[in-house]
Amino acid sequence: MVTGAAPRVRLSRTVHAPGQSLPTHEHRNAYLSIVIEGDYLEQVGKRAVHCEPLQIRFHPPGEIHENHFGVRGGRVLNFELDETWDVELDALGLADPKGDLLLHGGAELAFQAWRNRHQPLLVEESVARLLHRARDAGRETRTQAAHAGIRKAIAYLRDSEGGAFSLFDIAAAAGLHATHLARIFRRRMGSTLGAYARRIRIERALGHMHAHPEWSLSRVAVEAGFTDHPHLTREYQRFVGVAPSRLRRDLASLRVAFSAR
Repeated sequence: MVTGAAPRVRLSRTVHAPGQSLPTHEHRNAYLSIVIEGDYLEQVGKRAVHCEPLQIRFHPPGEIHENHFGVRGGRVLNFELDETWDVELDALGLADPKGDLLLHGGAELAFQAWRNRHQPLLVEESVARLLHRARDAGRETRTQAAHAGIRKAIAYLRDSEGGAFSLFDIAAAAGLHATHLARIFRRRMGSTLGAYARRIRIERALGHMHAHPEWSLSRVAVEAGFTDHPHLTREYQRFVGVAPSRLRRDLASLRVAFSAR
């Protein structure tokens, strides 16, 4: 079902039954998709990509794949790009990304595009920013594959569940000296360890808002590792650009739209 249209970006919502499979098929145009509810496994040749709620997947033009939805089925918001974007994709290295691009961040941009779906220029601006996120996700994936220490440091940060830790704790988990880790992480990942840790906490908070809409933002903050609601709001405003309450409203709006489909 088409929910809106722009000259160069087509928005659509797709609903899939529990356990549904889509046979091998090809999409001529590039597109981005974000799971709102449920999950699915996308098979691209011999590679399998698990797409979970609020993760964004970039699909290059001409990609051939098949999809297998989980026990909860899937509700997916899609942004199809027409051929006008091909030059941009090539410039960003996304025409042939040499791997699967799954963005853990960027839900706020997808929600922003949905919120402004009747204003083509605003939709295109959100999509352009998402494409830059996709390029960065590819770089991060390649960096982690090439450097075991950085990969171990990120795994430690993601497994910490909001607990307190120091640079030396992360370095020990990575098997590197603290000063060396801090230097190479910033150089290769384009972010300090502290900023990356905050990004993970923000992603965790969004996950809690999705999974537990009944929770107060104060509880979301504490469960995600922030000191309190104001701390969560400050960090969201700083790193995401909007308050967490805005994202919560957008998510509720999308859920209503899917239910009314």
